[in-house]
Amino acid sequence: MKRYARSLRRWKEYCRFVIPGSATISKEPHIYTFGAYPIFIASGKGSTLVDVDGNAYIDYQGALGATILGVSYPRVNAAIRAQLEKGTLFSYSQDLQIGLAKRICAAVPSAERVRFVKNGSDATSAAVRIARAFTGRSVIASCHFHGWHDWFYVSTNLKRGIPEACAKGIVTFPYNDLLALEKVFREHPGEIAAVILEPVHLEPPKQGYLRALKALVHKHGALLIFDEVVTGFRFSLGGAQALYHVTPDLTTLAKALGNGTSIAAVAGKRRIMDATADVITSMTYAEETLPMAAAIATIDELKRKPVHAHIWRLGERFQRGYNALAQRSGIPTKCIGLPPRLELTFADHRGTSRRHLKAFFLQETAREGVLFGIHIFMTYAHTQRQIDETLRLCARVFARIAKHGSRPLPLEGELPRELW
Repeated sequence: MKRYARSLRRWKEYCRFVIPGSATISKEPHIYTFGAYPIFIASGKGSTLVDVDGNAYIDYQGALGATILGVSYPRVNAAIRAQLEKGTLFSYSQDLQIGLAKRICAAVPSAERVRFVKNGSDATSAAVRIARAFTGRSVIASCHFHGWHDWFYVSTNLKRGIPEACAKGIVTFPYNDLLALEKVFREHPGEIAAVILEPVHLEPPKQGYLRALKALVHKHGALLIFDEVVTGFRFSLGGAQALYHVTPDLTTLAKALGNGTSIAAVAGKRRIMDATADVITSMTYAEETLPMAAAIATIDELKRKPVHAHIWRLGERFQRGYNALAQRSGIPTKCIGLPPRLELTFADHRGTSRRHLKAFFLQETAREGVLFGIHIFMTYAHTQRQIDETLRLCARVFARIAKHGSRPLPLEGELPRELW
């Protein structure tokens, strides 16, 4: 398509030098409507992105949930610029770590000690290592996505290059199913070091589930790890654990912590973190100053501004509006999840496959200046006017789908690939 001509040319050049095509699996262009969807972004401000072909969009992916305040947020930018003049990395530690650690400990209920790392996968892997060291056990029970490292990815279908022996160190169980976790403990007596899960993903926890899960985990001598890489600082200042009033032993944080800069952390109870001080999680760039300055500015802004009320309100407005439009139009699509973290689902429709319907929807919404992608993350930069404009666009696309009846929907790109 001429609309994405430069993006497609750049992609061919890019693939000559970079393997795999995208360094982040969720940015792989073939999981969208490849050929009829932008690939390379040139710039962004707030909730708006501009691609290399000059097309502007309202963006709902929010850098995969990282830019909670919006892209290029002024106060965060100012903090980065000020620190840039002082230096970006040293051979020694800086005061920034103290200021940031204090803010995390004040905000997150489980945080009494903090270790800094660079991204969510680092944080979950560090938490798992700490739990194994503290308990003297080796098996981890998991029920969500927790990063690309061997200990977790061996449990997926994308495990090429990972030793089969790693599979002995992880078992999985379904969310919101306490009986399934009880079975895991029965089948692995005295072996489970920790249970790691997102306190909330797209499905809210059943009444009392998280509290009962914590009791079960502790009954069997294991640790409870909340993976709050996505929910931390997004669902509330204290994350989902503050929202649901259940405090884990260890917590992993990333994404919204630095508003799009590369910083992550493991936070935990004093007795656990102090007892595992000799466990190595060392990396050169863990103490890079620019992300730390950005994270301090981000947390301060989250405390100063009604960010969480804003994203909950706009997320709910979009979700209700989208689902009402889909139902009235008879289109089998739904917006699921909770307002700070939403996702669109599709089903087969009048002879059109789910993937084909999704591809057409992504193609048409992008053509009119909206990027939905995989997940929907509201930011403080989004406005009610943008939400309403987006809903009107969705109504137009639904009308096009309905107009085609049982005839094939015209695609100008490829069907999206499935990640899992």
